Amino acid sequence: MRVSPMTVRRRIDEGRLMAVRVGRGVRVSKEALDSFVKPVEPKKRGQAPARPRAKLFTREDSLFNIIGIAESGPDEPTDVSANKLKYLAEAYAADHR
Repeated sequence: MRVSPMTVRRRIDEGRLMAVRVGRGVRVSKEALDSFVKPVEPKKRGQAPARPRAKLFTREDSLFNIIGIAESGPDEPTDVSANKLKYLAEAYAADHR
């Protein structure tokens, strides 16, 4: 199986692999091992794993109104750091209505 003895012991303790204690040793039947081991399909080269698609960001999203909030003129300070918690609270409240 190419796993450490500790992994086998854990699986036996969890009840996922049936075994019998014989003296100081532990025996696993071939049938128990066959039912435990599942074949693994090798990945094809060049194929990335399938990932779920991200949700599109739309105007209805509660965070849409803070886009560009940090942009201001060269002499004007932004209010993002001063009001960060206020903006986050508004966005959270909009998501949980």
